[in-house]
Amino acid sequence: MRIYFGVYIFSFVIFPPLWWFLFNFDTAVAENNQYIIRLYKYGGRDYYEQKSIYKKSGILEKYVGLFDSSDSYVYSELNQLDYDIKEFKIDNMTFTGKVLLKRNENGQVVTKDTLIVCPIFEKQAPI
Repeated sequence: MRIYFGVYIFSFVIFPPLWWFLFNFDTAVAENNQYIIRLYKYGGRDYYEQKSIYKKSGILEKYVGLFDSSDSYVYSELNQLDYDIKEFKIDNMTFTGKVLLKRNENGQVVTKDTLIVCPIFEKQAPI
């Protein structure tokens, strides 16, 4: 029993890049008849967050693209907002969503409906 325990611990110490798997989480944020939006968070060495869009086809989901990513410098102001997606539509690689703002970029509490329009970036799907 001790030998197996040592082998598992030793391999865990030798391969620390695989630790990202322990801190990689995704949750379904919003969905409609055709699409589902998933929020991916990674809390390893660097904090990473993105919202990915998938097209539903039966029980499978096909990756479309992403928006509101923490590494997209084009929409840095969108990344600073805290919001819940109420309803959305996707046309020609553009995300249009009616969202409920919780906090704005200054950290002030705001509870109002807002319309967000931003492009969808085609990037590699998260693992």
